[in-house]
Parts: sequence; C-alpha cells; structure tokens
Amino acid sequence: MTGAIEAVYIYDEHRYVVFHPTNARKLTRPSRPILTHTYTSRPLSASQLLPLYLAHPVPRPSLIYLPNTSPATLVFSLTHANLLFLLTSSAEIEPLLALEFLHRITDVLEDFIGSPLLAQKVESSYDVVAQLLNEMCDAGAVSTTEPNALRDLVEVEGWIGKLLGGINLPGFVDLLPKLPLKLRSAGNPDLLEIRQVPTCLVSLPLVSQQPLRLCPGEDQM
Repeated sequence: MTGAIEAVYIYDEHRYVVFHPTNARKLTRPSRPILTHTYTSRPLSASQLLPLYLAHPVPRPSLIYLPNTSPATLVFSLTHANLLFLLTSSAEIEPLLALEFLHRITDVLEDFIGSPLLAQKVESSYDVVAQLLNEMCDAGAVSTTEPNALRDLVEVEGWIGKLLGGINLPGFVDLLPKLPLKLRSAGNPDLLEIRQVPTCLVSLPLVSQQPLRLCPGEDQM
C-alpha cells in the first residue's frame, strides 16, 4: 500500500434534538469546518467533503469509500469531544495507520491546547494546531506523533508572551523574543520584574495597582 494522507479536516459538531411521538433523541450533526490541513495532492474542500460524508446513513463506519469523486476517495473518520475529524486519501492506504493517526491527533491537541477539545480552542490556537499537524505528517507520510518530541519542534506562546503582548511598548516588546530574559520578584510578591540585562527593565504589577515602569539604560540594573 503506497497511499498517502492527503488532508485532515476538523468540523464542529452541532447538537440538535429529533422529536418523536414517544421519544426525543439528542443527536449531533457536523455543521461547519473549522480547519483543513492539506499534505499532498488536491483533496476535496471541506465544504465538498461534508455533504458526501453525511449522505451515508447513521451509524457511519470509520471508513467510507466515495467512488463518484474525482479521483475516488477514501474517508476515515473519528468523532471526539463534539469535533469530527476526517482524513482523506485517493489511493489505497493502511486503514489502521490512518485511524491511529486521527487518534494521535486528538491526543496531541489535548496535550497542547487542553482537554476537552472545543471548536473555539482549536480556532484560537490555529497557529499551534497548524504547526502540530505539519510536523506530524510530512508530504502525506506519518512522522512525529509523540507529544514530547513535538514540544521541541512546535513554538507555543507562553503566558509571559501573552501577558506582554497586551502591553503597548513600541519597540520593546518586539525585541523580547530575540533577547534572553530573567525573572525575579525583587522581594515583592505583588510585582514581577522581567529583566533584560543590561539594557532595560519592565515591572509588571500582578496584584497592586502600581503603574507600569519601563527603565531603559537603568544604571542600577
């Protein structure tokens, strides 16, 4: 089998209620694509793929063959935490490999962006998710899928970066990723100092309402 993973799709699952004279059932229906990651070839778009997948009756198997697409396409599926994950290939591929890859994706995303996986989490962390999917599969071939190994390959913005990202300090914040930082509390539990030796000092009030201080060229650094 020489088939390659061509694309991975993530859809939001929308809950709805089906009413019956004697019963009401809560069902889920994929309603919108939130991410498509293409590895190779020219796969179906997310909007083209979804109705073809939904055309199959429930319960849908984890592998569906679409003979009428050009080219004919294999669709592997996994539903996890109200998200639908689809994987496509237009050539014969080992089913267990494809399904295991989908499971690895959910494990890795939970490890990086938190559990449970929610549509808004995926959308707000799109850059991280895209990096992860890119590292996990190279040109359609599964590569790195272990979270610990991926941490060395994927850049994740830490809480300090997010904190400083909301501060309007022209010219200073832009330099932070390029320069080494040291942290110290200066003996004050209400104050966090981010020190760039020897050029500047930023003091961020954590609890107290002290004003922000920027001290470039401080002699007492």
